Amino acid sequence: MLLLSQSCTGFSYSCDLCEHEICPRCVSIPNPHQHPGHKDELTFSDISFEGKCAACGDGIYHEKAYRCTDCIHYGLDLKCLTLPLAARHRCDKHILKLVYYDENDDLERPHCDICGERRLLNHWFYRCSICNNSAHPKCALGKYPFIKDGSTLSHKNHPHPLITVKKVSNLKSDECFECGDSCQDLAFWCETCCSHAHLECLNTKTLKTERNPDELQKEINHPCHRMHPLSLKFHNKYNFCEICKNKERGYFYGCSPCNFGIHIDCAFPSLVIENKTHEHPFNLFWRQGSFICDACGTEGNYASYICSTCHLQVHKKCTSLPRIIKTAMHYDHPIFHNYFVRESDLDQKHECRVCYKEVKKEHGCYSCWRQDCKYIVHVNCAIVEDMHWIIDSENQDEPSDNSVTDSSITRVIEVNESGEAEKIEHFSHGHDLMLGDKIREEDDKCCDGCVLSISGLFYYCSQCDFFLHKTCAELPRKKHHWFHKHHTTLESIATFLLKIEATESPCIFECRFCLHVCSGFFYCCSDCDLKVCLRCASIPHAHQHSGHKDHIFLNSEYKGKCTACGCGIYHGNAYKCKDCTDIYALDYACLTLPLAARHKCDKHILKLVYHDENDDPEQHYCDICEEKRDPNYWFYLCSICDNSAHPKCVLGKYPFIKIGSTYLNEDQEPRLTFTKKIGYYPKCFECGKPCLDLTLESANSVCYHFNCVLKNYSKYVRERML
Repeated sequence: MLLLSQSCTGFSYSCDLCEHEICPRCVSIPNPHQHPGHKDELTFSDISFEGKCAACGDGIYHEKAYRCTDCIHYGLDLKCLTLPLAARHRCDKHILKLVYYDENDDLERPHCDICGERRLLNHWFYRCSICNNSAHPKCALGKYPFIKDGSTLSHKNHPHPLITVKKVSNLKSDECFECGDSCQDLAFWCETCCSHAHLECLNTKTLKTERNPDELQKEINHPCHRMHPLSLKFHNKYNFCEICKNKERGYFYGCSPCNFGIHIDCAFPSLVIENKTHEHPFNLFWRQGSFICDACGTEGNYASYICSTCHLQVHKKCTSLPRIIKTAMHYDHPIFHNYFVRESDLDQKHECRVCYKEVKKEHGCYSCWRQDCKYIVHVNCAIVEDMHWIIDSENQDEPSDNSVTDSSITRVIEVNESGEAEKIEHFSHGHDLMLGDKIREEDDKCCDGCVLSISGLFYYCSQCDFFLHKTCAELPRKKHHWFHKHHTTLESIATFLLKIEATESPCIFECRFCLHVCSGFFYCCSDCDLKVCLRCASIPHAHQHSGHKDHIFLNSEYKGKCTACGCGIYHGNAYKCKDCTDIYALDYACLTLPLAARHKCDKHILKLVYHDENDDPEQHYCDICEEKRDPNYWFYLCSICDNSAHPKCVLGKYPFIKIGSTYLNEDQEPRLTFTKKIGYYPKCFECGKPCLDLTLESANSVCYHFNCVLKNYSKYVRERML
C-alpha cells in the first residue's frame, strides 16, 4: 500500500527528525542545475525571491526557488522546474512537448485548446507539433499529475483504503461524498462505502462532531421533533440538517418516516452562550417551526437563542456577531451592528447598498457610524469572508476615518474665482497643466488617464499633447477598492516603470478585468500582480448600467454568455442581474464600452445602442466590415446617417491605446509613435502587410504593426533569458 505524500503516489524520501517528505523528482535536481529552458545555471536558494516564476507567472510565495545569478529577475519554482518534458492528453493522440517560448506566436491572444481560456505570452506551455494544439501545463497534466491511476492508498481522514480513479465517467455517480460536486479530474474510490471523493475534500475534511460515536445514544427524544424518536445513523453522502441548513456527511440523528435529520452538534447545542459582543448571556430556546432572527433578519428553524433582558431571539451564529467592522465595500468608515434601524431614520425606506433589497426596520443590520453617511447593509451582505475586518471597540472610543486621501495633484499653482484649481502640477506629467472647458470638435482629443474622448472640464499641457479629465486628474493616488483586499496606487506607465527601475517592458499594460491592452492610468497593487484600468476601477459592486433597468451585481462564478456581445465569459467576473428571469450578464469589456465613439466612416458621433428596434433584416449589417450583425447584441449607431457597426469595428482592436503616445521601450531604437493611418495604408516594415489598424511609426516614417513590434519585443526578452 502506498502512502500519500504531497499529492503524489510512489516512493518518497522522509526525515526522521521532521515530518517532511520529498518526491524523487525534487530530490534528483542538482544544485546548481542546468535546465533546458534557460541558458545559465540555476542555483537553489531559500532566501526570499521577490519575483514571479518565469515559467507560469505565479508569485513564488514559499520563498524557495531556483534562480539565475546573472538574470536577477529569473526564477523557477520547484513545481515548474520538475515539469515533464513530454506529456499525453486525451485531446490529442500525439505526444505533447514542453515549449518554453512560442516562436510562431502571432500574439492574437493564443488560447489553450483544452480549457479554452487565454494562454499568457512568454510562459511555458505544451504543444503538439503535428496538430499544433497547445495547452496550459495544468490542463495537459491535470490537477494531480503525479498520482498514479489505480493506486491504493490510505488517508488519515477516511477509515478505509482508497483507490485513485482518474476517469470517473464509468461510475454510477461521480458526486464527491464530502462536498457533493462532480469529480471531473481525479477521484478516490472507496469500495467499502461505494462512493468517491476529491483529494482536497479529504485533506480539508473536518469532523462535524468530535463526540465519540460509541458514547452517543442510539435513539433520542428531541424537542425539535416530538412526533417520533430520532435514531443515530451514518451517511456516506452528505445529508441536510433541518436546524443549521447545512449539508454534512457522517453521523446524524434522523427520522426515516418524516425524512427529518439533524447533525450531532445541532442535536446537543450549548445551553448558554456568553461573549463580549453582547452584555447579557443568550439562553437556548427550542421551538416548533421557524423564527426570524432579530440580529440578521433571516429565517431560522427550531433552535434559537434568546436574551430575556433585551427581548431578542437570534441564530446561534448571530450570538457572536462583531459589533464594529470595516468592510471592503465601505472602506472609508467603520459600520456598526444594530438590532433595529436608528430611530432618526424610521420614516425612510432603506435599501441594502450591496444587494439593493429592502432592509427591514425592525431587524438587525450594519450601518455607518457617521450621521451624515446613509450606508446600510444586511448582516449577511456585510459579513463576507475576506471582505471585512473586526474592529476592537474596547481600544477605540470612536472609529477613525482611515480613508486614503493622497491626491494625484502634487501642487496647486493657481486658483480661479470659483475656487477651482486652474493651474496644477500632476504626478504623471513634467509640465504644468491648465484647466480648460472647450475643445474643437474636429480635434477629438482623448484623456491620457482613461483614454476616452475629452468632454467637460479637463486639464491640458500647453507644451505637449497631454490631456486629463478633471475627474481623472483629481483621483486619489492611493485607494482601497471594494474588489481588492490591499491598498492600490494610481500609476501611469512612465512612473510605474521608473518606480520598478524597468526598461525592458513595452509601455502598455493589460487590465486584469476587461483584458484590454491599455496605455492610460491604472491602479496597481504592490503586494500582488494587479493592474486595473480606470474604467474598470470605477465600476461599483452594484452597478446601474444605462442598458438595463435593474442593478447588476458582480458574479465571479458565472460562466456563460455575455448579453451584449454573445461571447463566452470564461474568466468569470461577470456582472449579472438577480431579478431577471432571462439571464442578463455582462463581461467587463462590454460593461466599460464608451457610450459614444468616433470612426472615420462617419463624420458624426456614434452612440452605443443596446437593441435594434428595426425589424428589417436588410438593415442588420455592419457598415464598416459589411458583415451581418445580430440585432440582439449591442452596436454603435449614427442617428443622422443611420450607419450602424459592431463595437469592435468602431473601436478597433486596441481602443485604449492613445494615438500620438510614444512607445517608451528604451532598448528599441528608433523611438516609435502610435498612429492610425486614414486614407492610405503603408506596409509594415516587418511583415510587409498593410497597416490597417494601430500602427507604430518611427521618425523617418517607417511603419510597423503593433503586433509585429510586440512579437519582436517578446523575442528580445526570450534572447535575454536564454
